[in-house]
Amino acid sequence: MSDRIRNLRSDSLLQTATDRHPGHRQNDGSYALQLSNGTNYIIAVDGGGLDQSNDLATNRTVAQAWEHFIITDQGNCRYTIQTTSGYYLAYKFSSVNGSQLSLTTDISDPAAARSIGYGAYLVFKPVWN
Repeated sequence: MSDRIRNLRSDSLLQTATDRHPGHRQNDGSYALQLSNGTNYIIAVDGGGLDQSNDLATNRTVAQAWEHFIITDQGNCRYTIQTTSGYYLAYKFSSVNGSQLSLTTDISDPAAARSIGYGAYLVFKPVWN
């Protein structure tokens, strides 16, 4: 098994098995989600909850409060990602063939996201580099 496989055990979620890419779990139990370039972090603009299409950004190089997310195991290999303001990351596919992905952080209840066409439950899978 490769030492680059992402470890998906709940006690080390989003940490990698290599020292080259250490985990980004914060002291409060939240996670900073860093891009594969090793420099930029995903941010929920204004902490999430904005009713607009550009409420996520990747232009931060330091993990501060808005770059933190709470990842919660919902059971059955499903997880939610919550912003620091309590909103959830959600997705939907649109266009004729479903190939256009839209993301939002304007979901207050992941169970109700489906009623407005979004999904808020994610499945993490191992990544092979």
